Amino acid sequence: MGNTLNVLYKKLMSSFYVDNCLASVQTQSELDRFIDVATEIMAERKFDLRGWEHSIPSDPIASPTNVLGMIWDRHCDTLSLNIPDLRELMEE
Repeated sequence: MGNTLNVLYKKLMSSFYVDNCLASVQTQSELDRFIDVATEIMAERKFDLRGWEHSIPSDPIASPTNVLGMIWDRHCDTLSLNIPDLRELMEE
C-alpha cells in the first residue's frame, strides 16, 4: 500500500463512531480521493457506504445536518447541540 493510501486507510479506520464516519480533509481533491478510497476499502469488506455529507465553502445553500447527535452547520462548518428548554427538563 502506497504512503498516501496508508494515510487514507489510517484516517478512515480512526474516523468511525458506531455507523458514522467523521473525517476532515483540506481540499476538494482530498475529499474526492478519501471518498473513492473509503468506498473501495469498505466494499472489499462488504460494507456499503452510500451517504456523504461535506462542507464546501462555495456552497451558500448547504443546509444543517445531524452528525453524531449534533447539528452540523455545513456552511459555517460548526457543530451545535439542540438542547430543549431547560425548564421542561427540570420538570421531568
